[in-house]
Amino acid sequence: MKLEGLVEDVHLDEVLRVLAMSGRSGTLHVEGEEDGGILTLRGGRVVAARLDGDRRTVAEVLDAADILTEDLLEGLTDARRKQPLPDCFADLAVIAPDLEEEAQGALSSRLEDLSVALLSTARGRFSFDVSPEATPVPCYLGDQGVALKDGIPTDALLARAKAARRAVPTGKKGTRGGTRTRLPAVTGPVDDLILVDDDPRLLQDVSRRMADRGLKVGQAFGALDGYKLLEAQQFNRHTVAVVDLVMPRMDGRGILGGLDLIKKIKAQEPNARIILTAEVDNPDALDRAREVGVSLFVRKPPPDELSAAESVAFTDAVLGMAGLSDRAGSVDLGGELAAELGEQVSVIPKPTTGAQADLARGLEMLRDMVGPVNDPERRDEIPLMILRVASSSFSRAALFLVTDGEFVGLGGFGLDPNGRDPGKALRDTHIPLDADTVLASPLREKRSVRVPFFESEWNRYLADRLGGPVPTECYVAPVFASRHVEAVLYGDNAPDGRALGDTQVLELFLTQAGAAMERASLEKRLAIQAGLGELA
Repeated sequence: MKLEGLVEDVHLDEVLRVLAMSGRSGTLHVEGEEDGGILTLRGGRVVAARLDGDRRTVAEVLDAADILTEDLLEGLTDARRKQPLPDCFADLAVIAPDLEEEAQGALSSRLEDLSVALLSTARGRFSFDVSPEATPVPCYLGDQGVALKDGIPTDALLARAKAARRAVPTGKKGTRGGTRTRLPAVTGPVDDLILVDDDPRLLQDVSRRMADRGLKVGQAFGALDGYKLLEAQQFNRHTVAVVDLVMPRMDGRGILGGLDLIKKIKAQEPNARIILTAEVDNPDALDRAREVGVSLFVRKPPPDELSAAESVAFTDAVLGMAGLSDRAGSVDLGGELAAELGEQVSVIPKPTTGAQADLARGLEMLRDMVGPVNDPERRDEIPLMILRVASSSFSRAALFLVTDGEFVGLGGFGLDPNGRDPGKALRDTHIPLDADTVLASPLREKRSVRVPFFESEWNRYLADRLGGPVPTECYVAPVFASRHVEAVLYGDNAPDGRALGDTQVLELFLTQAGAAMERASLEKRLAIQAGLGELA
């Protein structure tokens, strides 16, 4: 699940509550108009925070609290000062035996204060980067911000953040009240939310959870049904439409039906409240959604991963984004999860499955995708279909066209190119075919390969364009058309640290995609020849 959007469209404390309840690990980035910072979670607990506008160091905080005085600081050697807490205090244990415990208490309070300040941001952007294998963050005396190995629970800071939000007067410039007001109650048969998706299991499961919390929920199976349902409600601007990005269009052709629906909704009601959902990131489609006024996006679990934990996390994310958490009835989410899973747990681990089950789900996906890829009206969407199938095997992937002596970036997901726009950064990527890079491997081998991500100038360039951690191993596969390689698919699991898994379903689909591209190329040549014949 991925969360991103505008701060003024959602309460940040609600975002944190969703992440904490689902036991997430990762980093919440906030870029406010006046200030910003980061908040790091591990297993749902806040373990680190930094506020850009507060430059006090850990040493200065402890000094101000009369815990680490100048006399004690002078007793630290340079070597000790450079070690993380609490190791740096080892030489002071005899002089100040309670130093470590007192420092822990002061830094816990500091971590809570920074977190509350960050959650009080009124305007700007936010995003949450998932990092399932998050390790403890070290904390040094010279750090601006604070990190604690065991972190702090979110209950107290969420209560403080919520109280601070409610205490902010409305209507003043720069406050949340001046930019976002809660909509008044609506009379008549109007739903709080309308879920539009082509996955019946997700529709039923999430609708049930929302209805159990006292909300009115409408279900629409596909873009056309979604439009009809919203039309019946006269596109009421008080209803939140939760729209899946990837589903058939209203005319039955193409797979970006969610984008098609959003445009039609906005044409009828420019102030319509819409949340976009998708299983994988599609930067180009998300950019197009933002152009028509949709800024909220929630990553939804794939159909084969719709566990109780993922369902509750997705439901909470949607309610938080929609500003409906306060209206939802009180519910013990932890108890609900435990009851469904038949056990008592504090953090719900991602379920693991056997290789045969994974293969069965992959083959089911393959059956669903083979029809669309062979539809002549949908062949322009083959790259997106390839990436969608690849998302079941990798946490990060990119597709490159092979043209004019170079690899040219086309699309991808899981990319984080050092603050640049992921879609634009990939489209601006050009790598010579004869360069010493992992992308050249399938051209030489004429087959898919798993290769170490070796050191070279062009691999460093590729890693920069992908962003995030550099992998130790990657998967690269050719897409053949007319016995020539038309494209190359790159994939790895560096963002979440998993080993590369089975790719046989993906390779079957690449064969189908290549054949479809070859047919499209042949049809184009025949059409050109027929046109020339008519001219003759």
